Amino acid sequence: MPDVQAGFNIAKNEPADKRMVVANSSARRSLFWVYKGLKVYEEDSGLTYQCNVAAATNSAQPWTDNSDWEEWMPAKGATGATGSTWYWGGNDPNDNVGENGDFFLQTADVTESIGDTYQKAAGTWGSPIMNIKGAAGADASAGHHGGLSVQN
Repeated sequence: MPDVQAGFNIAKNEPADKRMVVANSSARRSLFWVYKGLKVYEEDSGLTYQCNVAAATNSAQPWTDNSDWEEWMPAKGATGATGSTWYWGGNDPNDNVGENGDFFLQTADVTESIGDTYQKAAGTWGSPIMNIKGAAGADASAGHHGGLSVQN
């Protein structure tokens, strides 16, 4: 059984999640039992509307008064911090590229430094902070070719 939203009151005939999806505005204006705070998503417009009727209609008649509906947008949070950018290249990173906090990955073995990773700080890339290449693995031995054979 799904969780019931806090404050749910069965006597008010409210759906547990207080949201509905309808095909269009005509369907929204044909709803029965609307109440303040009901949110309805219209599939054709991609908009969500909130009902601001003063009290639950508790009526078997559809609520057609469009003036009690307004477009609803969720609250927008504060702008977050700027994220980091990854750069890569075959040469060591140039201090003219990137911002503090960005990363650079050395992709060419020009100085045996393939896999070196840098983080820019105080306007410079400085020395690598790590190498992601890893240690060389053991050589593989000649293995069995399996049960397949090729015939001409």
